[in-house]
Amino acid sequence: MTTRLGISITRAECAAVIVQRGGVRWRGRVVRGQGQGVRAAVAELVSAAPKRRSGIRVVVALGVSYAQIKKIGGLPSTMRADLASTLVRENVAAFFLRSSPRLVVTKVQRGDDGSAWSAALDGTLVDDAIDGLRENGLRAVAFVPEPVAMLAALPPGSHRVVDGDVVAEFTIADARTIRQFRRARAEATSEPSEMPEDLPTAIRSIGADACHYAAAFAAANCSPNHSLAWRPPADPRKARSLARLRLVASAATFTLSIVAALLAPGIRGSLDARRAMRLAEQRGEIRAAATSVEGNLRSITASLDQVDRFVARRGDVPLVLAELARVLPESTAVLGVHVDSVEVSLSILTPNAADAVTELTHAERVTSPRILGSVMRDAGKHASLERATIRLRRLSPHQRPRR
Repeated sequence: MTTRLGISITRAECAAVIVQRGGVRWRGRVVRGQGQGVRAAVAELVSAAPKRRSGIRVVVALGVSYAQIKKIGGLPSTMRADLASTLVRENVAAFFLRSSPRLVVTKVQRGDDGSAWSAALDGTLVDDAIDGLRENGLRAVAFVPEPVAMLAALPPGSHRVVDGDVVAEFTIADARTIRQFRRARAEATSEPSEMPEDLPTAIRSIGADACHYAAAFAAANCSPNHSLAWRPPADPRKARSLARLRLVASAATFTLSIVAALLAPGIRGSLDARRAMRLAEQRGEIRAAATSVEGNLRSITASLDQVDRFVARRGDVPLVLAELARVLPESTAVLGVHVDSVEVSLSILTPNAADAVTELTHAERVTSPRILGSVMRDAGKHASLERATIRLRRLSPHQRPRR
């Protein structure tokens, strides 16, 4: 949050207002006695303000006794504002009255109608105000004429301000610019101009003496970047200190660059060597991990092959049984079957075991039928049967005859 301090300086008094979040947080004024300079009045006024000194933006508004605002004639409408400002600044006497031994001139502002406006401030009074602020650890960011400061507080229309025996009448355009300005002598008075009815509520809430603080409140709300605001240059002592600091920093940077240029090749080589060693270690770890993974994959592949072969042979059992049923004689009865991955054992009851063996030689999924053990004869009522056990060897898929 920015704290804004607005100060107004007129022939009769100096007033100050501190504004935070649009409201007046502190106000004070000092009546200038006979022979009291601006420096002493500003120092006395600011010393009574709250003691916070950092983060305060200070804008000073000068009464119309110390400021001139003029419409600059004779400048081409196509001339750039920066060139016009330089022209006016280098020819102050041709555009403004020499009301002070030294005048400071603002930039040139273009109006809505293309006209050029500029302002001149009493340079001696500006220097005194700067010294008074500096005694209290403050620095003004801008000095503006009071009518320019009032642009931040007054609505568009015609207005009037009085400073001692000088009265200024001006008109504010809709774009918050001055359209007309007239400065003239009036009867001597030490009272400020009457407070307009349309001032912001924040300043009117001060009370009956709010008219003394209107210009200071407007200065606090005025933009220091306004074209008709004069920004003081940097403090010469600070500028010299900053220049020395920059010189030291440049020398240190130059020295560091030389040292870095000398050490950079060795540092770079050391870094490259460390990086290469890390990469070699990483590659060795990756190679060992890859070898381990490859061995595991081979073992898993062999196991999967065995499983596939087992599943293939197991799925072939119904086909083997169907083939046995097809080739066995119809008079043969199968008493028992044992099938494994290599052989098939049949227990049969048949009129002639040798004929059954002969028929089994025609099977496609088994081969080499042979009688295992002795053949037992069973004598029935109607026929004599033989009980035998026949063993056959199963054929793998690539051993089977192609149809």
